Amino acid sequence: LDNEALVTRLTDLAERTGTQVQGVYAFDMSSKTVAANAAVMGLGRTRRIVLGDTLVEKFTIDEIETVMAHELGHHVHHDLTLGIIVQSVLTLAGLWLADVIIRWGVAAFGYYGLTDPATLPLFIVAFTIFGLVTMPLGNLWSRWREVKADAYALETTRNPAAFISAMTRLANQNLAEAEPPAWVEFLLHSHPSISKRVAMAESFRV
Repeated sequence: LDNEALVTRLTDLAERTGTQVQGVYAFDMSSKTVAANAAVMGLGRTRRIVLGDTLVEKFTIDEIETVMAHELGHHVHHDLTLGIIVQSVLTLAGLWLADVIIRWGVAAFGYYGLTDPATLPLFIVAFTIFGLVTMPLGNLWSRWREVKADAYALETTRNPAAFISAMTRLANQNLAEAEPPAWVEFLLHSHPSISKRVAMAESFRV
């Protein structure tokens, strides 16, 4: 990334969080979308900070710092590993439920056995219903982790004003609904609404 001030700010931020990064890089998002994004990618010594060019060009250094502090919060809290574990548990539970329903179907409808192709609709229905039931729970867990990452960003940067302006700009640039209906957020959203994230920052005491 050809922005020495930004690179210095973000590498200093990574050091404060105890995260070793190889460097700060930009990637092309503007040719495909107006949305902005940032991430910490790689493992061990290959870990690096990656920023979308839409973020670099449209956001201030303070705003980019608070966005990256949020991403580093996920890293510090091991959210990627925890997410894989949670998803694996849910997948195994779904397969177990499908197995139970298929075995019931074999006995109830006289199928030849578990390998009978006629049991495929039962498998699809069971897995679909399980997914619809667990999706809100998965989103609830995800929103909880996002709140923790937001809190980490605020504690690390001590700059709620930059956090608020970054969230507002992200909402506008990514065309996100600032305050969706409560039921929509509960069922479908993996992140808290922008209005809740802004309110959290407004209540933060420096």
